[in-house]
Amino acid sequence: MGSSAMLDLVVVVLIAAITFLLLSHLDAFEWLVSVVHHYERYDLDEVVVLFAILSIAFAAFAGRRWIEVSREQARRLEMERIKVILETAGAVSHEFNQPLQVIVSASELALEDASENSPMHKYLSDILNSAVRISELIIKLTHITDYRTKDYCEGQKILDLDSGSGQPAAATPPKQ
Repeated sequence: MGSSAMLDLVVVVLIAAITFLLLSHLDAFEWLVSVVHHYERYDLDEVVVLFAILSIAFAAFAGRRWIEVSREQARRLEMERIKVILETAGAVSHEFNQPLQVIVSASELALEDASENSPMHKYLSDILNSAVRISELIIKLTHITDYRTKDYCEGQKILDLDSGSGQPAAATPPKQ
């Protein structure tokens, strides 16, 4: 922050010096003196010129600071949004992963007992494949690093797990 303050000071001094040189080249000081001439008894003509120069310099300084603060607020808002998404994704992943492991384990055990030609084998296979797909989604949730959305329906947006997590899109698991 110290180098930023020093840069601001240099900018203010440069603006003041450029304004002074420009006003003296355009004889603006003579015009300002004639405008404030009726206040001569107070000897304020130098003060008015000084305030004019300082006003321009500090207006530039304030504008630059406003832009800097706006950018910082936008950056902090984005960081807070990502933090909330990461915390939510972590909680959802943890809570979903435990019952999902039970489904996967029970499906695998039941699949071993079911005969290959029975309808139950197909149902259990579908359950297992769906559980694997859910597991891949959970992995994507745990790897979210960026806040990206995609269109969903009726103008709504949802979190884009594929581009936000850096993980490839889930492939359809092979049938067993």
